[in-house]
Amino acid sequence: MAQAVSLADRTLTFQLDGRTFALPTALVREVAALPRVARIPHAPPSMLGLANLRGEVIPVLSLRALLGLEQGACNRLILVDIGEKFGLAVDSVSQVAQEDGQSIQSIDIGTLVGEALSGRAARRSAGGVSVS
Repeated sequence: MAQAVSLADRTLTFQLDGRTFALPTALVREVAALPRVARIPHAPPSMLGLANLRGEVIPVLSLRALLGLEQGACNRLILVDIGEKFGLAVDSVSQVAQEDGQSIQSIDIGTLVGEALSGRAARRSAGGVSVS
């Protein structure tokens, strides 16, 4: 009898700057063409802006910027849900596969996004006026 592969063991592989990365499929809601993005003034460098995806407004982040890679043309959007939905702009998406560890870099997207956006929140709160 064939053994079933659980969804937790599967990853979505995608490319950035010629390298292959992976995200757990449990976090991925959708893959789509990169929609038109409205820029946000004074946003962190990793935030490309806001996009309308099937009637839902979502923030779009540049995974290249989050990883410290040189900016390039991103063509695909991975809609991720880690309690909050957001889009990740990537070069291309390959496949859903069972995690095998072969030259694929797995990404802890929650930590990566949290670190990139926490500095912005800290700067904003530090500049506020305190009322006593």
